Amino acid sequence: MKVLVAENNTELLKLLSHLIEREGFIAMTATGGGAALKVYREQKPDIVCLDILMEDMSGYEVCREIRRNDKVTPVIFITSKSGAAAERDGREAGGDEYIVKPFDLAEVKKLMRHFARQCIAKSAPETLDKTLDFGGGLVVMPNRLAARRHEDSLDLSLMEVSLLEYFFLHPGRDIPVDELHVNVFRAFPSVADRRTVDVHVQQLIKKLETDPAAPQHILPLAGGGYRYGS
Repeated sequence: MKVLVAENNTELLKLLSHLIEREGFIAMTATGGGAALKVYREQKPDIVCLDILMEDMSGYEVCREIRRNDKVTPVIFITSKSGAAAERDGREAGGDEYIVKPFDLAEVKKLMRHFARQCIAKSAPETLDKTLDFGGGLVVMPNRLAARRHEDSLDLSLMEVSLLEYFFLHPGRDIPVDELHVNVFRAFPSVADRRTVDVHVQQLIKKLETDPAAPQHILPLAGGGYRYGS
């Protein structure tokens, strides 16, 4: 799933694209309004994140251009322009959500997952009820970006779902970290090394396991790598 991020501040652009990639989206970037429209027209992203104060075209103008022929793709304004009038202008231009800087990264993650679920529901509604039964009370609903552990509901990212699907397809086999990097993480430049892959898997274990110190589903191996199942 592709996300266009248009942001005038290069450091913030880097932060947002890293966050989006670590969620499991492919990030496409632009630092100006004209460049953002060019990327949008060429790449057809699933979600668009727009700064408002950009060179050559404002985020409002970019959003209006998108909305001429596209009423569906979610548009999130992420901007330093605060106040009811600025947000009203964003909504009138066709934006779906409005986030004011400095923002909470958790808020951005929550919105990205919300719109990812929305995109999946529109493009492939017949897949929403697909489940992966990992046993021991753990059931994953990959196309809802969710899981159920006994009575607990768990929120998942696209990246976590991709990892779980890979493990589910390879039960009982030792999977090296390099294999996970090539098959799950290779499209994401910010996940560039073994250590980052390990961090993602360890975080997933903490989220899924009743007792992360004694995992029952995804097992770390003494020599490195992981195994799902016995």
